[in-house]
Amino acid sequence: MGVLFSPEFWPDPLAIALKASAIVIPLLVLAFWVGWKLKGSINDKEIRALRMQKKLADEQVNAAGQAAARQAQPIANIQARLADLEGAVADLALLSAIQPILERLLSDVGAVATANSTILRALLKRAKK
Repeated sequence: MGVLFSPEFWPDPLAIALKASAIVIPLLVLAFWVGWKLKGSINDKEIRALRMQKKLADEQVNAAGQAAARQAQPIANIQARLADLEGAVADLALLSAIQPILERLLSDVGAVATANSTILRALLKRAKK
């Protein structure tokens, strides 16, 4: 115990600690730099993967939008043709027999058009996320 309080004991450990700090500090800086670079490379890989997922989702939304646009034109044509037929049928005496069928056709076309626009809106909302 007397050795700890002697003046001869302290200069040597102090000198050793000062010499060790010249090695420890650069090693800590080097370890920090290596960790920072590893974390950066991992983040870059994750960012690339997320960009690929976004690109794929955008392509799917564009394809769905184009499909919806292709479907919208035939639906509009059918609606116009049904309107023409409705005008022609109005002149016929058998309107009472055909009218329920025509109304059912009109409601089915309206339902298809509504479903088409709902799907398009859902896809566009997904693309914005």
